[in-house]
Amino acid sequence: MEVVLVAVLPAVILTWGTTAWGTGPALALALALPVIHAVWSRAASVAPSPFLPFVVLGALATASVGWFALSPVWFAAKEALLPVGIGLIFAVSDAFGRPLIVPLFERLVELGPIRPGLTVDQNAKIDGALRTLGRMWGGAIALSGVASGVLALAIVHSEAGTEAFNLELGRHTAWSWGVITLPTTLVTMFLLLRTVRRVEAVVGRPLT
Repeated sequence: MEVVLVAVLPAVILTWGTTAWGTGPALALALALPVIHAVWSRAASVAPSPFLPFVVLGALATASVGWFALSPVWFAAKEALLPVGIGLIFAVSDAFGRPLIVPLFERLVELGPIRPGLTVDQNAKIDGALRTLGRMWGGAIALSGVASGVLALAIVHSEAGTEAFNLELGRHTAWSWGVITLPTTLVTMFLLLRTVRRVEAVVGRPLT
């Protein structure tokens, strides 16, 4: 469902809806779908997703490029800078001793309640595993941003606010999911599973 809402439908709307409804309405509808999905996911979750602001900001930035007829280079910059910014947030939080990955990981597994019963050495090993995860995941996200920016420069050339721009934007959306988002998701899943296994080895029982 997520792939349909944030990749397939926006690409279809930008490709075919532009001709049927016009440039502005098609762009607005295509950008609204990822935002609606992000807000709905946040409302359905016990804890809000820390990435929700980036989803909304990214949609608004793309809309600004289209509606204010900015250079397509600004779209490529947005595609690169937002993920790179997330990667930097991971790095900065780690440098200041408050790794962002810790609350994110504890949203996935029931780690907090068992921490008090662990030894100092066990907690240190868990902290080390989580910091390694944060560094590698942040790096993967930042690299995906660089790749997305390069892809945008390669595909989106037309003047913003035109039918050609919408068509190229739809093509970029489709390609980015196949060559950037999917590989990044697979890397994320691998890193998370590996970290779960390491933490389970430390605590001596499965995590839920």
